[in-house]
Amino acid sequence: TLFPDEHGNFSDWIEIYNGGDEALDLAGLYLSDDVDHLDLYQIPDTDETETTIPAKGFLVFRADGSPDLGELHADFELSSQGETITIAQKTREGWNKIDQVSYERQTEDVSYGRYPDGSEHFEFFDNPTPGVSNALSVDKVENLYINEFVAAYGNQFPDEHGNFSDWIEIYNDNNEEVDLGGLYITDVIDNPYKCQFPKDHPGQTTIPAKGFLVIRADGEPSLGPLHIDLKLSSQGEAIAINQNYGGNLNTIDQLTYAAQTTDISYGRIPDGGASWEFFDSPTPGASNSGSNVYETVWSEQQIIAYPNPTSGKLTIDIPFDKTGSSVLCVYSASGQVMMNRLIESNPVGHNQHQITLNLSAWPEGIYFIHVQSKREKHITKVLKAGWIY
Repeated sequence: TLFPDEHGNFSDWIEIYNGGDEALDLAGLYLSDDVDHLDLYQIPDTDETETTIPAKGFLVFRADGSPDLGELHADFELSSQGETITIAQKTREGWNKIDQVSYERQTEDVSYGRYPDGSEHFEFFDNPTPGVSNALSVDKVENLYINEFVAAYGNQFPDEHGNFSDWIEIYNDNNEEVDLGGLYITDVIDNPYKCQFPKDHPGQTTIPAKGFLVIRADGEPSLGPLHIDLKLSSQGEAIAINQNYGGNLNTIDQLTYAAQTTDISYGRIPDGGASWEFFDSPTPGASNSGSNVYETVWSEQQIIAYPNPTSGKLTIDIPFDKTGSSVLCVYSASGQVMMNRLIESNPVGHNQHQITLNLSAWPEGIYFIHVQSKREKHITKVLKAGWIY
């Protein structure tokens, strides 16, 4: 029920984009949806004003099987179940396939197109833009936050199939609902488009205004639209939500985390805020304000790092926490996680743990050493310098 033709009829359509710097008349070229018969429809040469695409412009053909209705009406109809569309030129040497696109099953009134125009990347568009740039179909997404997650699952919070897995909660801090369909989530910063949320399940992938949505990081996308094809590392890595916006990467939210503890979530306080805390009572799908935050206290014993400044070797003395294991994490001044390590609980007869790091390959500057456990937190800073006299 979208985009009627000049006769008021609704039909399938194909948009051609001219990425060149000069206008181009398509008369004499062929359009087909059959790879074995590329000559199904030849674009007529009866009216060049109808068949010419301006430089960086667009032209829409009707795939309605009714070529008698006009120069831009092709003699075939597209299959909603999927096939291949080809625009080609017939030469003395044979067929010159100018462009060819294979597609799978389609949804009514949802278009499938290149994003940005003329690129190799395809997207589904809920708001088709026949005859104009596909960039107009996409709004820039902002104010979504990775709000809470578990990267070391145990036996809490099963999914709809009764399975336990890692999970990621996303918070929508906008005053309007936001559909995750078409956005991407990744655990590899250098692969920003690793997993795409499907666009054909808006009832499940839409987050209400000021609401929450839980994503299952179980590596099983076949289980549903909220199950993504990645698993989180309990030893620490990154999580990011991204958008392909006009061919440019829009990183909506991103974090790097250190080693995690089984069934202890890590989340923002308040929702969407800048501070992160561990929660021994996770709240997937609800506000973190009601979570039971670990009561972290400062130990009278402090971590000691020496020599400080250092040009390479750094020794760190860490007091053992009697309540269990700890996580050592070193951050750069810009917040990048340089390393993280799990420190086991106190062996009998030992009061501290000593580790040695080699900072020789690290850039010069200030680094912050964090040691976090269930009940204690220690922070100190060191200076990496080029030469120490």
